[in-house]
Parts: sequence; structure tokens; C-alpha cells
Amino acid sequence: MKQHHMTGVGLSNVYLRNGFTVEDSDGDETISYENLTGLYFEISRAIASTPFTMRAEEFRFMRKQLQMSQADIAVLFDKSDQAIAKWEKGLLPVPKAESTLLKIFWLSQKVRASEFKSIVLSFITPVDVQDQPATYAFNFKDGMWQRVSRVANDSTKSHLRLNGASQWL
Repeated sequence: MKQHHMTGVGLSNVYLRNGFTVEDSDGDETISYENLTGLYFEISRAIASTPFTMRAEEFRFMRKQLQMSQADIAVLFDKSDQAIAKWEKGLLPVPKAESTLLKIFWLSQKVRASEFKSIVLSFITPVDVQDQPATYAFNFKDGMWQRVSRVANDSTKSHLRLNGASQWL
């Protein structure tokens, strides 16, 4: 099964197994996606659920999903707008504390209390420095996006099935 490397969202590590259509329109390739809102929610949830420090592109994506400006984030973290811009451009590493706080902020607004607690508690587990970014793969089934997790060379579906953010508000 050929996966689609979805780069249009500003993330280099998102792959889709299905839920997209590739069309040729006068020599230009056009790609359309099923339930884009639900997909963005699942991508955000996948990023927020890892104990790793977010990379520049993930931090920017999460900020945008929260509909916050760099100035808003700067005020939230008592940093300058320029510091946030440098994090998002990869000129400075995103500090672990701010990465974790942004994840917790997103999770607190978007997921159920029981899931929130479980994810946040998973951050306590010591993690070595992240050498390579996580890769996120998603499957579209029955109108919903699902994160696919890889275990050894086998793929299994996540137990969580989400329609999008409105289900959790």
C-alpha cells in the first residue's frame, strides 16, 4: 500500500495510508483530503501525546491549531516574539518546558479528562534526547481519522477513533 507523504501542513513527518485523492488537472497534481478538520485534530493529538520535545515545525503547527499568534505564545511563556519566531524557524531549539506546556495547553482544551491525565502522566517517563523525529501515520476509515502506530515491522491501529475537535469540547 502506497502512503502519501503529507507535507502541505508544514510537517515533514506525516503520512496517510488513505483518505486522500490525487487528481491530474492539466498536468498539475491536485490532492484532496477527507475530513481535514479531523485529520488536523489527530495530528495535533499525536504530537501532544509524545513525551519528546517538539521540533520547530511541530511547535508552529500546534500554535496554529490553538489559533494563537507568536505574540500570544510570547505572552503566555513570558518570552519575546523574536524568541518564538526563532524556535519556529529552528534557529533555536524549542525548550522542553515550553514544549510540554504547549502540549498540555492543547490537551486541556481538546481531550477528555481521563485521556488528558493518562497522556500527561506518560510525560513523567524519562526519555533520552530525541535523535530522530517521530513519524506519524494516519488511516481514514468510516469517516474518521485514526493514528496508526508501528510496532516492530508491523502496523496496528490506535484504539482511539476521533471525528474531530467538536467531539471533545
